[in-house]
Amino acid sequence: MRGPRSTKRVCGVLRRWVLLGCLAAAAAPAAAQGTPPRPAPFELLASVAYGDATTAFRELRIEPYGPLFGAEFGYTWGFGLRLGAHVNYGLGRSVTQRYERGIGREITFTNEAQSLSSSASLGYDLPLYFLILRYSINWGITWMRRDFGALPYESLGGYSPTRGTAAGFQLAPRVALLWPVGRFECGLGLHYVVQFSDGIPSGLLGELLLGTRL
Repeated sequence: MRGPRSTKRVCGVLRRWVLLGCLAAAAAPAAAQGTPPRPAPFELLASVAYGDATTAFRELRIEPYGPLFGAEFGYTWGFGLRLGAHVNYGLGRSVTQRYERGIGREITFTNEAQSLSSSASLGYDLPLYFLILRYSINWGITWMRRDFGALPYESLGGYSPTRGTAAGFQLAPRVALLWPVGRFECGLGLHYVVQFSDGIPSGLLGELLLGTRL
């Protein structure tokens, strides 16, 4: 009696394994279809941002950021490392302020400034459910144009002349949250631009990102 029972047991186990194998084979194509495809490595992004200066040079405020428009091109490897290049143009803002020139000599004036920056970018993309969390750092050059208006002075607050340009090295840590939809993506970003030139203020920028994978 033990022989037939053992045979039935073995047949039952075999039937279960065959059934499980058939179910796995049937579920495999569906699982493959549900897996999101690996995004294309090349990426082109456009940004609309707004920034405020966070530092002042000799208590003289300049706003070279204001509304900004930018473009970025990047390449991302399968394990998340990303290299890119970025350019940003800031329309700046007018600032009206009072400034003490010498003892007891206070003047009121309005200055204007614009900025242009170009940088390289090194970052890492971290998948977060259906989103992508991107950490990066940009390093490059910032050019700033300033205009203090019609003042009867050749220099003011360390700026000489009162109309001119300045250039300096910048370093900008950055974080962004992207939502990919097929080959397109959108998201929000925040980065702090550290300027190493005394005449160019550092700034905090918030941005809206729109782009595509190529």
